[in-house]
Amino acid sequence: AVGFPSFSIKYLGGVVMLKRAVQLTTLICVMMLSLLIFQYTSLVQQRLPLGTTNQFDLNLAETTIAKDKLVAELNQLTDQYKAIVVKTSVDPENYDNKKDIIYFGTAKPAFHGLLIEQNTIKWFESSLTGELLSTADIGTRSLSGTYAFNAGKDFQEALKHWAQQHQIRILFVQEPSILTVVYAFLFQNGTGNAVLASLLLLVTTISTWIFQHAKARSIRLLGGVKTRKIHVEDTTTILSFIFVGFLLGLFISLVYVGVVKDIRQISFVLNPLLLCLILFLIGVAIITALLTLIASPKAAHIAKRQIPLKRFFVMGKLS
Repeated sequence: AVGFPSFSIKYLGGVVMLKRAVQLTTLICVMMLSLLIFQYTSLVQQRLPLGTTNQFDLNLAETTIAKDKLVAELNQLTDQYKAIVVKTSVDPENYDNKKDIIYFGTAKPAFHGLLIEQNTIKWFESSLTGELLSTADIGTRSLSGTYAFNAGKDFQEALKHWAQQHQIRILFVQEPSILTVVYAFLFQNGTGNAVLASLLLLVTTISTWIFQHAKARSIRLLGGVKTRKIHVEDTTTILSFIFVGFLLGLFISLVYVGVVKDIRQISFVLNPLLLCLILFLIGVAIITALLTLIASPKAAHIAKRQIPLKRFFVMGKLS
């Protein structure tokens, strides 16, 4: 009887520590996933800026047509087919820190997905600066390279015909599928590897919490509580811990963007960030439900005096 209070205090202390551990590992997962979304946003801004959806490459090594004439004809094609054609170009005098966008045609594209003030570009990547330039300011920059565009098939056919006339090599870039992008960012990216590692840490922490409460679940079963109710209660309890870490991680991520980047940049990352985090939350909820289901107490095991913790042998094989 003397040792009972001491045991209760130690048990409650362990419960609180595991609760904090689940919240902390969830926070780490959300932060890592947020960094991955920030990388993706920065890449999209530079690869497909101003509402463009596709890319093509031009190689002018074999053409003899004057640069001014080629620029004028590209402008004409852009206006004729009401297309958006832009070229991201590094500044020849500051190629490490400055990246400009040159737009073709007479109409300036809408500032979709980019923060632009008086033709000054504020990229999501803080180390970069840039300007939005018309073809009149193209200067000595080469026309060869990668272009981004948003237009219909008729523009693509006209562009192919124009390139053939002037002995210009053109290649339309095939856009990768969503699965290819996800695979590349998760498995071929350092931050993506950190996301997977933090997710594994979270699953391990959840398993530890379930392991810690194995005997308590058996006692509840002996007390007449149905197995389904035990399963639901444990799942919702763990998810409540996860949700706290989820909200805290989301808040820190948005504050980081607002303070370090610019508060107006939040609108560019909010939708993809919320989508990925909701998918993450759903995935973790499913994993948690499966883990609590696997480790749920059975009357047959208790009747045979089998320790409930033996159920974790199955979980170990699955992991």
